[in-house]
Amino acid sequence: MNNYPVNTTGILCKSKILAIGWPDPPEYDKITELRNRGNTRKWFFDTQEVSSIENRIWIESGCNRPKESILSIRLIKDNTFLGTVGWTNWDLEMRTANFGRLAVDLSKIKQLVSLFPPDYPGVAIDACLTMRDFGMTTMQLNTIITFLKADNFMAKKVNESIGMKEVRRYNKAGSDGIPVETIEMRLTRKEWESNFKKIKI
Repeated sequence: MNNYPVNTTGILCKSKILAIGWPDPPEYDKITELRNRGNTRKWFFDTQEVSSIENRIWIESGCNRPKESILSIRLIKDNTFLGTVGWTNWDLEMRTANFGRLAVDLSKIKQLVSLFPPDYPGVAIDACLTMRDFGMTTMQLNTIITFLKADNFMAKKVNESIGMKEVRRYNKAGSDGIPVETIEMRLTRKEWESNFKKIKI
């Protein structure tokens, strides 16, 4: 029985610009292709390329929905696929989840830049803000956790912009067995309620 308070199909959350939800079959190979790009893959702890066939099977039936997720980021206007985001290790008892799997298609976004308002913070930040609030409201989390490579300065900046705070650094073995300096960042419900919770009128 699924005791998780989210659907395992369809759209999960939206911003004014983006819709974030479970991938549709036509997006499976797009997710793999984006994941395998050199400038994307190098920031994952497993830097090896993934098989399109194996990944298609995993997205469709291997992913333990909704304890973990890989979600599509789409433009609301026309459903254009812009990237991915998701979580792992959603613990209902502890009310924690590890957010990540963020990858955006910069080449596609550059083609669509005229569609974004002048003050738009960018797809990555917009998606992470939307997921942050979804995590604290619908998912009912007490703590959002994320892990990133210490030299991934852009990811750190994105996470800091949504309120995540660095709590520790340590070495973690990469897919090649070589230690990678890793940053753990967290956002608690108390911090979110104090600084980011939207006031409903």
